[in-house]
Amino acid sequence: MPRAPWLTENVRLMMSLRDKALKQAKLKKSESAFVHYKELRNYTTSAIRREKRAYLRFISKNSTDSKRLWHNLKLLNVYHKDTGANLPLHFSNVEDLNDHFVNAAPRLAPDSVLLNSYNSSVSVNDRFSFTLASRLKLNRIILS
Repeated sequence: MPRAPWLTENVRLMMSLRDKALKQAKLKKSESAFVHYKELRNYTTSAIRREKRAYLRFISKNSTDSKRLWHNLKLLNVYHKDTGANLPLHFSNVEDLNDHFVNAAPRLAPDSVLLNSYNSSVSVNDRFSFTLASRLKLNRIILS
């Protein structure tokens, strides 16, 4: 199986044009040349993603044997079996990790004007609650 079978001749041509545009942009050092390169780069990237997605859909739909499908995905470097890698030791204690993020930013004194503004605009009696919704209402929301 080729390394990237979704790279068709058309995609390879687009990659070649993109690479030539980059060389020209570096030589000319003009804004228009860089804009042209960026357009080709974005278009080529989109084309590669579309072709890869289409290829993966094709092999997944045409694979009758799941073992063979996973083998092919592994060959394409799309899937690899989890090796059970553990977190680094400095992440092993969740309390230390939490303390790091709690203390990472300096404590800032709250802006009293802003705090008073929030307090005056929110009523203490406002409570969050769920209400039942009818099927008709849900259908209207989904269709809107």
